[in-house]
Amino acid sequence: MNILFVDDVSTLRLVGQRMLQRAGATTTVASDGHTAVAAVAHSLRSGKGFDCIFMDLHMPRMDGIDATKAILQLARDRHARAPVLFGLTADTMASAARKFLASGVRAVLLKPFGTQKLQQAALEAKKIHADSEREREAVE
Repeated sequence: MNILFVDDVSTLRLVGQRMLQRAGATTTVASDGHTAVAAVAHSLRSGKGFDCIFMDLHMPRMDGIDATKAILQLARDRHARAPVLFGLTADTMASAARKFLASGVRAVLLKPFGTQKLQQAALEAKKIHADSEREREAVE
C-alpha cells in the first residue's frame, strides 16, 4: 500500500511512518495540508496515487479539512481513484469530528493512536479499494 501520513508534529510523523512501514506499507510524510495536497497532485501525475491518507485536523498553512476537500477534488478532476482518508486529531469535541467527517474522511482516529488502530485503518482502505476494483471489473 502507498500511504501518506500528514501531521505538523515531527515526532508523530516519524512514529506514524514507522508503524505503517512495519506493516509493509510504503509511507510518505507531509507536515501540513498544503504539502499534502502537493504530494497527492504529484502522485497522481506520476500515475501512482496514494491508497490511504492519514490527515491531522489542526495544522498550519492548511488544516486537515481544507486539505481533505482539495485532495478529493483533485481526484475528481483527474478522474482518478480517490484515496481513503482517515482523520487524526487530539480534539475531543464532537463538533470537530463531525466537521472532519463532513469534509470526506472515512473515520476520525483520536490521538494518541496505536499501531493496531493505524494498521486496521490501512487494512480497511485496502479492502475498500479491492471491493471497488471488483465492482469496476464486473461493470466492464
